[in-house]
Amino acid sequence: MPPPSFSSQSSFQVHAPRGTVALLKEATQAVYAHLQKGSDGGAAWTALQALLADLHLDTDMSDPEWIHAPEPERSGACESIAERLHVDLIDMHGGADAACMLRVVEQAAILLGPGRLIAHWAQALVFPALSQSHALSYADVARAHRLCVYMMLSVPLEVYDGVQDTHAYRRDVSPASDAALAFTQSVFMLYAEGPVPGRHPALASLDTILSMYSETRPTPFLHHVALTLSPTCTHLLHALILFLQRHTMHTYRITSTCLLEELLALLVTLDDATVLEEGIKCLVMILPHVPYWLSRSEPNKLPALFRLYAHVVTVFVHANEHVRLLFSTVYGLFPGVFLWFLRAPDACLAHLGDSVPWDENDTLPLQRGSDIYLEHHLVHPQLAKHEPASDEPAGRMWQHSDPADLLAMCQRLYVPTTSIPDRDVPLPMADESGDVRLRSEWRFELYMREQLLMHIGCLHRDRIAGTAEEEQQQQLQDTNRMLRTQLQTLQAHMERQRAEVQAANARHMQWESELTTKLNTYRDERRGWMLRVQELEVELDKARSVTKSQADVISDLGARLFRADADLQLAAPKFARLQKYDAAVHRLHGSLSEWEDKLTNMDAQRDEMNKLLWRFQAMELHVVNSERSARHYSEATERLSYDKAQLDRDVQILRAQVAEQRERLQHLEALRWQQAVPPAPPAPDFDTVHALKSRNASLELELLECRSQLEKHAMDRAQGERRTHMTPALAEATLFSPNTLRTPQEPAVGDDVVPPLSLGPPAQ
Repeated sequence: MPPPSFSSQSSFQVHAPRGTVALLKEATQAVYAHLQKGSDGGAAWTALQALLADLHLDTDMSDPEWIHAPEPERSGACESIAERLHVDLIDMHGGADAACMLRVVEQAAILLGPGRLIAHWAQALVFPALSQSHALSYADVARAHRLCVYMMLSVPLEVYDGVQDTHAYRRDVSPASDAALAFTQSVFMLYAEGPVPGRHPALASLDTILSMYSETRPTPFLHHVALTLSPTCTHLLHALILFLQRHTMHTYRITSTCLLEELLALLVTLDDATVLEEGIKCLVMILPHVPYWLSRSEPNKLPALFRLYAHVVTVFVHANEHVRLLFSTVYGLFPGVFLWFLRAPDACLAHLGDSVPWDENDTLPLQRGSDIYLEHHLVHPQLAKHEPASDEPAGRMWQHSDPADLLAMCQRLYVPTTSIPDRDVPLPMADESGDVRLRSEWRFELYMREQLLMHIGCLHRDRIAGTAEEEQQQQLQDTNRMLRTQLQTLQAHMERQRAEVQAANARHMQWESELTTKLNTYRDERRGWMLRVQELEVELDKARSVTKSQADVISDLGARLFRADADLQLAAPKFARLQKYDAAVHRLHGSLSEWEDKLTNMDAQRDEMNKLLWRFQAMELHVVNSERSARHYSEATERLSYDKAQLDRDVQILRAQVAEQRERLQHLEALRWQQAVPPAPPAPDFDTVHALKSRNASLELELLECRSQLEKHAMDRAQGERRTHMTPALAEATLFSPNTLRTPQEPAVGDDVVPPLSLGPPAQ
């Protein structure tokens, strides 16, 4: 293959300074010589470093930690150079050695950028190199690992904001970030598929890649694990166990992801013993770190945890060590609620806010399976201090407890006996998954051992601290007695010194009086000499100022005389030019007057157009207000009509009552004439009747007013429609410029630079 050419056409396409283009050409030729001709790679590395330094990409690519360096600022010239180098490297890749190509791509990775690496080099170079790792050296495989992690780290951290609330990534991201996110997720998907024959051969190195990625970005690692969980995710759970065992300090970050929810939801639907055991290990490692958040989060996670325990107990019919660990952890962290769940699952889940109904057929298997583990656990201390069905005090206590102490406390509740085996009979497992399961079990045991050793260290430290405090207290008491004896001795010595000091003070006072008299005499003499020196200095300054002023006057007169002679010699040509300037000024004055007349005409035309636009907007605003008023009056009319109908019904009822009372009154009057002492008739409520009548009259007036407003609005609307038919045609509307048709509130854009409207040459 011929070397990449730098003809005039190809060089013109690179928009960069000539010096940078020359460095690019030199670097390309050196890389070509190294890849195709097998020359020493030192010249290629030197040329690439010089190119990076010229583009201000000063990252030391020889340092394995270059992937963690901040992304530098990339200029337009840098992008142009990167695109040209990318095309040349693609041309050279055909017959080049994979190891050499890996070194070149790593040296130029900062310049190429993660976008180009993901688009081409991931599938063309990195994954094939990982699949052929047995044929490469350890350094070359490490380069492939670093390139893959660099591409995964190119996803901005802002993409993961809000994933806990929405369970989805942000969509307002750039295409480059979206591609990097898809690449990162694809790496997790490849790892989750497992080393099945026929799949991608690069899976052997993905464990190392994910380990490097989790060290740098623990929270995004947990996000991607949550999205990749599947029923066949044994290897992914192994990676999670490795992360929890190596990075215990980052376990709390699970609270900012949906990993725990996804893990609980996945495990409760599985019956595979291997996956369930791996998931239980993860839960046992996670729960001591987040007990308070687990019980206080919204929605509550305890129902999902309890349902998972019920599912696990029914799957593992016989005693299982992993189920026992889960039982000890849940019982140790939430004793009251957990025992309530074992007694009455439906009532407990309803109290915790779980809306999914509980199947009563699962209650008996749950209780039978739990009896195996309840027989070998002590009574929790919290059950003797607080209400059995409330874990509020325990939750507040766990909030400030160390995870290692919580795990040790949970394990102390378990009392092993010979009736329950420590390990169940191992299931037959395939050759390809046996190593992974053994490593997972080993790392889980390492985690448990580390947590228990941390707890033992805390207890030993507390014991040493108590012994040191007691020893320090004894030393303080001995020191106190010794200091009291020294204080008495010092007080006696101080009394003797006080008498000596009084005698010395008397002698000092006598000496001070004598020295004060001598000092006052010396000061008077010195004051007189100082006054004399000041007078002489004032006279000297006056004489110097007079001499200096006279010398300045003489110098000024000489300079003025010299300048006057020079000005006279130069004045003759200037007088001639001034006459020419007067004539030019006269011509320019006439041109200025003519330009001002044209400017006045332009301003008049612009004012006229602004007036027309203002009238159009005023009429449009009037139409909008009329329609709004019509809707308002229509609503008011409907409301008043409803009120009037209601009042009419009330008036009819009152009229019926008045008629009934009038009939009763007439009947009572008749009885009064018939009887000796007639009773007084009840007085009708005429005030209410008059008030309702007045209210009815006012509502009728308001109804008439609304009708008049509606008729007026209809007339205005008809007039507005007639104006709409009178709008100018398109050819007439285009006579106005954009600045003429702008709204009065908007400022004129470029009024000083846009030419005025021209309606043709002026009339002759």
